[in-house]
Amino acid sequence: MKPRFQQKFIAIMALLAGLAVSTNTWATVLFYSTPFSVTDIITEPVEGSFSGTLSASQLLELPRFDPTLGTLQGVEIEFQSNYEVFILGEARDTRGEFVFFPFGESNDAGIDASVEGSLRVQLFDPSSSTTTLNIPSVNAFCYESISVAEPVLCLAQTSSTANAYNALMPLGALGLLDFVGADPINLFTSLGGTFFGTCDGDDLADECALQVRINWFGLVGVTYTYGIDGGGDPPGGGGGGNTVPEPDSNLLIAIGLVLLALLRRRPVAMSGGRLTR
Repeated sequence: MKPRFQQKFIAIMALLAGLAVSTNTWATVLFYSTPFSVTDIITEPVEGSFSGTLSASQLLELPRFDPTLGTLQGVEIEFQSNYEVFILGEARDTRGEFVFFPFGESNDAGIDASVEGSLRVQLFDPSSSTTTLNIPSVNAFCYESISVAEPVLCLAQTSSTANAYNALMPLGALGLLDFVGADPINLFTSLGGTFFGTCDGDDLADECALQVRINWFGLVGVTYTYGIDGGGDPPGGGGGGNTVPEPDSNLLIAIGLVLLALLRRRPVAMSGGRLTR
């Protein structure tokens, strides 16, 4: 072949290859999701210095990728969720004695408490990855003092915190082949917390009660990105798929068009005082 013909031949073949790939290879996404809710509540009487724990967990399942649909290219697991922490304290002084304020001792009742915790999600089968969110401390406090001969009820103002927790979960040592198959993916969501505080103990008449609640709820989803080889329309599935040409096909088309454009521009030369092509 002559050099110029060789260049034109290469350009045409690149263009045709790009068009062929663009019409027969697709990148598609599948999205599956499931709701979850993990909650623990403790309501109990407390006295003196007190402490306790909260814990709850839930097992979730999501579909693995179906290999008959194509070749898996990427996996993402993400959370769109909220967590709430609530604490309420109550203290009562049941002494029934007359007190002459300010010369005597007044009836009183008091309680203060805090709660701390964490949220955790674990992906396992066949290996695991863990991401954790630490919940900030939440405090409740109340104290009451009067000078009359009647029981005193001190009800702590409700203290709570609520926040969004949206995260992309790291996959750790998992590879793409770990997400291919017929059995489901297992996700283990859990929460844990501790609460502690003091019930005012100036005498035996003080009675305190505490309520603590941690709640984590939302949606977890897995997104599979995969390629399809062959002609025809790409299939849907899951939450619906977006189809786009593969990047390599776009590159081949661009190379072919550029080469053809350059070859159409023939050089200009002088011949016998005239411009010739």
